[in-house]
Amino acid sequence: RMASAPLEEVGYVTVGSALRELLQHLEVTGMPRAQRLRAQTVCLDLVTRETRPHIELPLPRDERIAPIAASLAHDPADDRSLEEWATLTAHSSRTVARVFKAETGWTFTQWRTRARLALAIRLLEDGIPVGMVARRVGYTSNSAFTAAFRGILQQPPRAYRASHHR
Repeated sequence: RMASAPLEEVGYVTVGSALRELLQHLEVTGMPRAQRLRAQTVCLDLVTRETRPHIELPLPRDERIAPIAASLAHDPADDRSLEEWATLTAHSSRTVARVFKAETGWTFTQWRTRARLALAIRLLEDGIPVGMVARRVGYTSNSAFTAAFRGILQQPPRAYRASHHR
């Protein structure tokens, strides 16, 4: 059975534990067509729109920059420059910059900012104060952190924390 109405727009969804388990079950379990269709209908019913802002952080596959991205995804506060990363990985800074843009669609600096804000969102949701979050993700001033946060998420971190604190 097809969805009753076409999708109006593409967006992020929340995959809760029940939906995750059902999808995993459907992946490995054979069943009659009618039963599978009923289970798939339940899956559609369990999908909910994501209400939190989402920061897409594509991880590059190119072996010249994958270690850099993995390290920064793990510790986005690492303040090494593009040139320092290039030296560390034995590549030219022009190559690292070019490959970052080609693989992720963003410059090295833009990608690192998104890595920092992805972690910042999680910390703010856990109730960590804005100033501590700013330092933890690599900003030396609250104003620089607030400007970056507002630039990508269209709201200041204090407002985000107030509305999304768990």
